[in-house]
Amino acid sequence: RVAGGYSALVDYLVAECRSLGVIIHLSAPVAAIEYKDNRIAVDCGNGRGFEADAVVLAVPLPILAQIRLPPEERFAAARDIGFGNVVKMLLRFKSAWWSETLGHDLNRLSFVSGAAVVPSWWSQYPAAHPVLTGWYGGPKADRVASLGEAELVEMGINSLAEIFRVPADRIRREIVSARAINWGKDPFALGGYSYATPQTREVQPILRMRDGSAIFVAGEALYSGVEMGTVEAALASGGETARAILGTEARSS
Repeated sequence: RVAGGYSALVDYLVAECRSLGVIIHLSAPVAAIEYKDNRIAVDCGNGRGFEADAVVLAVPLPILAQIRLPPEERFAAARDIGFGNVVKMLLRFKSAWWSETLGHDLNRLSFVSGAAVVPSWWSQYPAAHPVLTGWYGGPKADRVASLGEAELVEMGINSLAEIFRVPADRIRREIVSARAINWGKDPFALGGYSYATPQTREVQPILRMRDGSAIFVAGEALYSGVEMGTVEAALASGGETARAILGTEARSS
């Protein structure tokens, strides 16, 4: 895990980009991309737009389907790459109450997986923060779409009670703060991660292929290595795309 969370990585990349003169526009969700006078026009709605020589589409696959794109057949290939949902739970406690449960010294517990509804949890070890993070993913995460945050947190508490064989009330008394994030309900994510289907390896090169188009598609779903669906895959895909753009500029100069 990245110390301080992945926001530290994002902050680093933002600082590096801005040091090189990159301008970052926030709160500008893209509605459409089209060709205009041999350039690319990006429509962000409300009369706001941008023009460029090239565009990199690096969005979650369900979002790709919500952007109006030029009629290039390759974009339809994204339907053959799987995309799953995740509900993530973060519970902060007064103390690491789990360290003396199950008849063992669990002060060095880093990860636990059980048969409870929310089966997978990890701590902040080796950091001493009394926080447990729960992971509820796959098709079953879609079945809790109607649950609110409080209900999801309660589901997590009951799962921890089952895994560590302690009363749920004891866990509730220890809670300082709790969050549950259903990534499938986030309008800018609509899920948590991509995964390979039987067709994925065949369609990834199709999405990456441009045939003269100024639209590049990138992201963890486009990475064909074993790290697909991870931050490492997103970084690798970004590097590949950057090199492809630089190569295109070199050939056209």
